[in-house]
Amino acid sequence: MRTKYKSYFVPISEELIKLLFADENYDGALHYSENLLKYDLLNLTCYEYIINSTVKLNKPQITKARYTQLVKYYKKEYDESLPLVLSKRFENIITN
Repeated sequence: MRTKYKSYFVPISEELIKLLFADENYDGALHYSENLLKYDLLNLTCYEYIINSTVKLNKPQITKARYTQLVKYYKKEYDESLPLVLSKRFENIITN
């Protein structure tokens, strides 16, 4: 039973984060994204919302820290660098 509910946690959390971000509640989106990362260290959706939210909230230190964290965890998990497509996607968010 517990495993069943855990499998619902990630998609429901992602939906909540998406709704908060769409409602321009960047603090809320950031908060719940950070919480979800505790359970899913390589959730790219979370990283995208964290980076977008921190850019909107003008928190460049957190933006850089989370991008660096993503690169580190990706390398540790897959023993390779973050794919160029993903790197460019996140860098575009950061620079725009």
